[in-house]
Amino acid sequence: MLTLVISVLAAGPSFGLCTPEPADLSRAAAQLRADLDVPGLAIAAADEDGLIAWGVAGVRAADGDDPIRRDDRFHVGSLTKAMTATLAARLVERGLLRWDSTVQEVSPVVAAGLPEHARGVTLAALLTHRSGMPDDRNDIDLIRNLWMLSGDITDQRARAAGFMLGRIEPSDAPPAFAYANANYVVAGHMLEVTAGKPWEELIRAELFEPLGLGSAGQGPPGLDTDEPHPRGHVRSPQGLTPLPALLGTDNPPVMGPAGRAHMSVEDLAGFARAHLAGLRGRTGVVTAATFAALHTPPEGGSYAFGWGIGGEPGARLSSHAGSNTRWFALMFVLPDENLAVAVAMNAVPEAGEPVDPLERVRAALIDAGLIGPAETDPNADAPNDALDDEQADLQP
Repeated sequence: MLTLVISVLAAGPSFGLCTPEPADLSRAAAQLRADLDVPGLAIAAADEDGLIAWGVAGVRAADGDDPIRRDDRFHVGSLTKAMTATLAARLVERGLLRWDSTVQEVSPVVAAGLPEHARGVTLAALLTHRSGMPDDRNDIDLIRNLWMLSGDITDQRARAAGFMLGRIEPSDAPPAFAYANANYVVAGHMLEVTAGKPWEELIRAELFEPLGLGSAGQGPPGLDTDEPHPRGHVRSPQGLTPLPALLGTDNPPVMGPAGRAHMSVEDLAGFARAHLAGLRGRTGVVTAATFAALHTPPEGGSYAFGWGIGGEPGARLSSHAGSNTRWFALMFVLPDENLAVAVAMNAVPEAGEPVDPLERVRAALIDAGLIGPAETDPNADAPNDALDDEQADLQP
């Protein structure tokens, strides 16, 4: 697989009223698209005050010539995790939850069916992948079980939470890091119980609307509209095949908190920008102190609350990759450079020579005179390897 170095937006609907017109970096996007061998690609970059650049290249579907548009929506897969963690932070700040709230405290009905060692799993452990649940990205049996769930989505998540938590093995040692989509499904259930609303309603009311992410939605782009849109693709020896926007071409709905969001690349950069501004001391949808906490991994780890943490002092890097194997997206936050970058594409990149999308976008921004060269390499200490394997995300 392609090797990728993964290592305040004030609550309001727009990127800064006084910022200049963002630069068009579509030429750089076209070169990156060609090197990654994907049908279509979009990039966006922002500083803490607003969007500074964008670029699009390629086509919406490999079997046609309809070009990618600036406002096209892309599936962002596991980038949804950082959004769910930010939603949780808003509830924590209100005193509705604590980071150390347990499944037993929040959901006693689900906890009643669990062994004792699984009842004390905390919200923070779930959001940092330290609950004891196993890595499940290639667990086809689990996916089948999730697709068999029916009824109200909150009831589905409650049932899913029960059998996911039931897979935790007893141990005398603290759970080690294990990247599992199940962690965020259970966390989503805890948020739903706390707020009394489905995660899908919460994420829109608490995050998408306050941040002005008007293109954000759930499932494959195009599922909720008849308008033309980019298509996700599967890759085979015969080439790239576009898929229709159908429910079955994505992760099961119950996995929403772990990886089913879609949005335009500029809205994705807007979300990253909110975190950039927070890490630079601005209060936005949460306080600056809470933004800092969301980017602080447990001691000895490199994965925080939906972010892989790397870099070095003076050149910090928070990043994540996301894919449901039909789409691929990346976001990067570099607070010491005052830079947030989002890259989205409608297929998983082709295997081959390593390509670093962040460095490609940064080089284009330097060439355009929008940023200066970094004094140190922010990739000196790469985030957890689990982020390099997002192509293996669970799929139907």
